[in-house]
Amino acid sequence: MPYDVIIVGGGLAGNCLALALNGSGLQVAIIEANTREQLQNSAMGDRALALAAGTIATLETLGIWQGIQMKATAITDIHVSDRGHFGKVRLSARKQNVVALGYVITARDIESHVSELVDKTKITQVCPARLVGLMSDDNTVNVSIK
Repeated sequence: MPYDVIIVGGGLAGNCLALALNGSGLQVAIIEANTREQLQNSAMGDRALALAAGTIATLETLGIWQGIQMKATAITDIHVSDRGHFGKVRLSARKQNVVALGYVITARDIESHVSELVDKTKITQVCPARLVGLMSDDNTVNVSIK
């Protein structure tokens, strides 16, 4: 089947890219090697992600932040220093007149929500499948999956 965009990898980055392209008129497909269950049960989901204000703005634009905000913990104060060396930096959301300097959320929380949003689109998901070949000419790219 012809697609305008094929995204290899249906993790957080691939799914966010797919959501960004959704509604663009492009035919988009995601190829993911792991099953949804494997992705959801991966130890990688336990890692904490610190999201800066710019990332939050992007997630809001994509319609993602609204569904995960309640699971995120605000970063209100940051203290950076190097023990035994001169200098330090302290940042405060209150002093910057912002609600938070950023937020922390588990990868699993954001990844599962993003996957649910992709499921609600017309984006084709090929899973589990691996990209095994790629050939291109001036006008097309052909991929082989297994």
